[in-house]
Amino acid sequence: MNAGTDSNTMNGSLDDIARANALRVGREALLKATPTAAAAVGEQQEELGRQQDALGRRQDELGKQQDVLGREQDRLAAEAEIKFRALVRDALGRGLAQRVN
Repeated sequence: MNAGTDSNTMNGSLDDIARANALRVGREALLKATPTAAAAVGEQQEELGRQQDALGRRQDELGKQQDVLGREQDRLAAEAEIKFRALVRDALGRGLAQRVN
């Protein structure tokens, strides 16, 4: 069943065309694959699945690394905050700075 037309290209019987037309919505194309072609597509899908799995594992590893880095950033930010506040207190106490609102 060719897209956008009422024409058909096929190997098979007129009953096959009747069954295909019953499944067709509008003028969409329909394709029926041979068992060999279907098996090849299945193998490609399995390979893509394996690749997606490998990518997912790598993303998980990267996520764990990002978590470690994020925790280290939090720790360093807290440490910097303590040092900054001490510096401000010291500057205020020594008259080197003054509060502003």
